[in-house]
Amino acid sequence: MTPREQVLRLRRTDAEGQYLLVSVSQAGSKSLDLKLVASEGEHVYPTNIRETNVKSLQASNYSGSLEEWKTILKCALLHDFSDGQRTDLQGVESVAAISGDKLTITIRKNISGITQRLGSIRLQQNEEEEASLFDWACTAVTIADSLREQMTALQTSAASHQEQVAKLNRQLDDLVQAKKAHEEELLKKFAVLINEKKLKIRQQQRLLAK
Repeated sequence: MTPREQVLRLRRTDAEGQYLLVSVSQAGSKSLDLKLVASEGEHVYPTNIRETNVKSLQASNYSGSLEEWKTILKCALLHDFSDGQRTDLQGVESVAAISGDKLTITIRKNISGITQRLGSIRLQQNEEEEASLFDWACTAVTIADSLREQMTALQTSAASHQEQVAKLNRQLDDLVQAKKAHEEELLKKFAVLINEKKLKIRQQQRLLAK
């Protein structure tokens, strides 16, 4: 598996509770030169997209720049967030619908149930195309294993950071306690010094009174 392979599980908006799979693989020298092969388990829907033509996939009311659209496509099709901030891609999702022998993948923003269509990709049913489900499963498992390894590494790193923070907190507590003890000792010495001076002043006053 290369970094430019994904297997997507998309919810169908035309059939409640049903999903389909989309295999996404590199099909050219550019990052968005991709081959998509979708299947709902019965038919196969292939298509190719070219980075030079991705503007044609935009919705008519899409107001973003071409570079922003490319970033959205990489997020939606490749789960690649390297070109954009995750906050900018918040709510981006892909859904699918089948009508006759055509399948449409819709890329949209969904914020609190309010959806805005950003663009779509149309795939034509082609029975001559084969869906390599075993290869798709291998790709999905490899991606899952990679994500699991990343999660384990992050958890280990987080645990190490937490341990370092706890150690620093303990050191800070020790410093605070030492500072408090030092201040209390200084106050005691100061109080003794004041009392001694008061005693000397009273003694001098008695001598003067005589």
